[in-house]
Amino acid sequence: MRKRLVLTMAVLIVLLMAGIPSAEADERADRGYYTLKDHTGEVITMTGRELDPGDHYIASDNRLFEVVETEGDTVRVRYVETIELPEISEELLGAQVGRSGEGQAVVGIYHTHNAESYVPSSGTESKDDGRGDILEVGKVLASNMEKSGITVHWSDNSHIPHDGQAYVRSRRTATELLRKN
Repeated sequence: MRKRLVLTMAVLIVLLMAGIPSAEADERADRGYYTLKDHTGEVITMTGRELDPGDHYIASDNRLFEVVETEGDTVRVRYVETIELPEISEELLGAQVGRSGEGQAVVGIYHTHNAESYVPSSGTESKDDGRGDILEVGKVLASNMEKSGITVHWSDNSHIPHDGQAYVRSRRTATELLRKN
């Protein structure tokens, strides 16, 4: 059981770390954000990532949009189609195939940079008190995994300040989560 938790946490860390360089490289240099609008002027979303014509965005209701052009801070998009995505619970449960007989899946979730927030909704990219929007993301992720029958140990331990040493400070939290299993 402990081996599975360690493996699961290692995979999650690798997946999260794999996206970090490209995410930072694609952000606007001025730290501003774009508003994506369709032909009617409906706001589809906001993002701090650089977008080019031909890029795609999938909205929460599975509508697929393609970037047409950028005018200042506004990105014009056109609706392409509504797509069907698999339920995340199906994917997670499908990942359990081949593990029968090993017991119930257990996942540990923690936030190294727990002060991180989303500028368009919170007005800041980092909250000094360490209670960033990322904590709500983790909470929702944990809740949905639990609904799928996965045991989740979620931690909102603070690792502020938001700096490179947060990785060192967050190791204690990772160790605590490993001990829970």
